[in-house]
Parts: sequence; structure tokens; C-alpha cells
Amino acid sequence: MPSDTTTVRLHKTLRHFDLDVDFEVAAGEVAVVVGPSGAGKTSALNCIAGLDSPESGRIRLGDHTVFDSLSRVDVRPEQREVGYVFQDYALFPHLTVRSNVGYGLRARHRPADETRSRVDSLLEMLRIRDLADAYPGALSGGEQQRVALARAVAMLPKALLLDEPLAALDTTSRRHVRRELRDLLRRLGTAVILVTHDYEDALVLGRRILVMERGRISREGTHEELLLHPRSRFVADFTGVNYYEGTAESGGDKPRRIRVGEAVLHAVTDLEGPVSVSFFPSDVTVSTVDPRSSARNVFRGLVREVSNLGGRLRLQVDAPLPVVADITPDAYGSLALSEGTTVYVAIKATSVRVSE
Repeated sequence: MPSDTTTVRLHKTLRHFDLDVDFEVAAGEVAVVVGPSGAGKTSALNCIAGLDSPESGRIRLGDHTVFDSLSRVDVRPEQREVGYVFQDYALFPHLTVRSNVGYGLRARHRPADETRSRVDSLLEMLRIRDLADAYPGALSGGEQQRVALARAVAMLPKALLLDEPLAALDTTSRRHVRRELRDLLRRLGTAVILVTHDYEDALVLGRRILVMERGRISREGTHEELLLHPRSRFVADFTGVNYYEGTAESGGDKPRRIRVGEAVLHAVTDLEGPVSVSFFPSDVTVSTVDPRSSARNVFRGLVREVSNLGGRLRLQVDAPLPVVADITPDAYGSLALSEGTTVYVAIKATSVRVSE
């Protein structure tokens, strides 16, 4: 039975570690690959596109094998059914928007009427028809992105690769273009592999998130799964979850004491010995006086950094247990907070999640 799934299994020796990944992406699915800089994300995309060759493995685009080390198949990049949107878009500055979009079709000597029809359809779909005769230098970042996307999908690729597609945009444009890109990708029906290091990009653009660390997929799941069970410092930092590794003391009453360095957390758990613990920034209560509440975990510290996340403010608090807390702008104002303010952070024992 014919398959429309993109399968990637590859191994390649990089400078500081081995790239060793194995995953599948179905047609119509957007898989977001996240990871720190230098984790091997772009190297993986380049291997899929044929711009670089793995040492071993197999890459299939539907029923079309484009790389197989055992049978010595290594299809040239221009013969692979892959669309690639580079981080800087890589548009041809001397060609108009229409010519950029149709470049691949002309390079493959497609009939002129077919090229014209497909280009017109894509210009209409991506709402850039009125820019057909403009040159890339006259376009905004969001407009250049749509042109690059149209060029990438003009050849009806089996897989679409996007490398940091929003990195070149300013913060204001990024928020608008992000949701626009999400809607476009859903309409394409193509297997999409999108690389980013931005949490909001991953959250908005893809349902399935693949976490890459040092060349390997260390974690895979939905946004909710990663939030509830980060299982690594990188995933916790990426999602904004407070995450620690410590030791749950044996015996005693519940909540159980968990020692994290010199600090102690109380949590409701039956686990003993080495554990990981986490809680959401929204689970943290912030005050400027010692709270008299039911929370078993209270720490005194200084507000080190304040970040505006739109509808909320994120506080980095230096305390015996460093804590990230989210509060509303109204709460921030009423507490008269600023960087350097002494605060108390409180977390209920029932909000602390514990896992092995």
C-alpha cells in the first residue's frame, strides 16, 4: 500500500558529537524540532534535503527512497521531492517575486502554461499576487517569507523543511506572521519538518514537538506532555517550567521532604531517593511580606529579571531555590515590584510534581 509518510533514520559524525536521529512525519503533519544552538537541527535538515550526506541510514519521502546507505542510494538534491525554506529565505535578488516562485519549475523545464498556472495559484493562496513584479529588496520580512514558502512548495514536495522561518523577523512582525504561517502549513497537506529554538514558535506552529540535544531526539511529545513531564533541564528551560533534581527523604509524614542542594521542597509523593521535581511558574505566589498561608514551600529572594510575555510578566527570583514566577501586570504594579526587590515566593506542596 502506498505511503505518504516521511521517514528519517540517519547517522552522521559531527565535530563534537554524532547526529543520530530516527523519526517519521505524516502528510499534513507539522513536526517541530527544537533544541539549543549547535544541537544538529540544521544538519539533519541538510541531510534530508541532500545538501549533506549521512554516513548511514535511510530517508524515504513517501514511497520514494532518497537515501539508503545499504543499497547505496543517494539522490541528488534537485531530484528529491523536498521544499526547503532557509533561515535567510535565500531569494534571488535580481528576480521578481513571480520569477523567484517559478524558478524550480523552469529549472525542471516544466511547460510554460503549467508554470504560469501554478505560480499564479500560489501567489493567490499566499496573498502576494499584487507583489508579483516586485523584487525581494522591496519586500518586508513577512512578504519575503511568503515568497520563499511559495517557491518551496511550487514543486509539490513530499516534504517541506523550514529552518528557523521566523528568525529574521522583528518581535511585532513575528507574532503576526507566526499565526499566518500556521494556517498556511495546515492548508498545504504536506509533511512539514520545522526547526526552531523559540518556544512560542513550537507551541503555535506544531502539535508534535521533537527535542534534539547533542544530535539525538531526547524527548518527544505534545506541548502538554512536555510541560507536565520535562525530564531534562533543557526541556524545562524551553517550556519555562521550574525544574530541579534532588533527593526525596525516606520515611516521615507526607508531604515528603525533597532536598535540592541546600534547599528543601515539600511535595506529596511516595517516591524516595533521587527524583526530579517541577512546578509551573503560574503555581508560584509572589508577595513582599512573609505569607501566612497553607503553602509549605516559602523562599525569600531578590527579583533578578523581569520579562514581558504579553498578558503576564515572568519574574526570575534568586532565592535558596531559584524560582521562575508568572504574575499579572496589575499584581506587579500593586506590589510595586522591580528588579532588585526583595520578595517571598510560595508554592503549595500539591503543586510540586515528582518523578523518577
